Amino acid sequence: MTCASLLPSTGGLPRVRRRPMPTIRRTLPALLAALLAAGCGPKPGTVAVEQAWTRETAPGQSMAAVYFTISNDGAEDRLLAPTVVAPAGARASLHTGSMAGGVMRMRPAADGIAVPEGTTRLAPGGAHVMIEGLPGPLKAGGQLRLQLRFRVAGTRAVSVPVLPAGSAGPAA
Repeated sequence: MTCASLLPSTGGLPRVRRRPMPTIRRTLPALLAALLAAGCGPKPGTVAVEQAWTRETAPGQSMAAVYFTISNDGAEDRLLAPTVVAPAGARASLHTGSMAGGVMRMRPAADGIAVPEGTTRLAPGGAHVMIEGLPGPLKAGGQLRLQLRFRVAGTRAVSVPVLPAGSAGPAA
């Protein structure tokens, strides 16, 4: 018997039939496990600004405070900088408030305001956005428009309704 007698009659080498199924059977479960594991990591957070409000101002009053609630369903973020979109010419900055000796003290929050996972309220007597340089009084029923910049979540546009003077905020 010679090697030539082992060759098929077509004159070439015998074809070895490849079987792709064992390879797929081995790699498919590993691939599916990797895809599922990728979805199990920490989810990216969503930051939402809700229940924003400010009070109407008196004629000649060029400052106002804006309050709101921030809902964060992810890792800690930081509110860095507010910007007034309307009315034109007004400026915004972050402030914190605290009582000292029966006197309310406000300080600029130069490093921003921490926004941990959960709910953060900017409310009278605490943290707020200070609006300065208003070109005219804010009237109940009107609106301010702000942009709030967060370290992780980026920028959020916020419409701020103007409530009557003395208001304690939007009705729950």
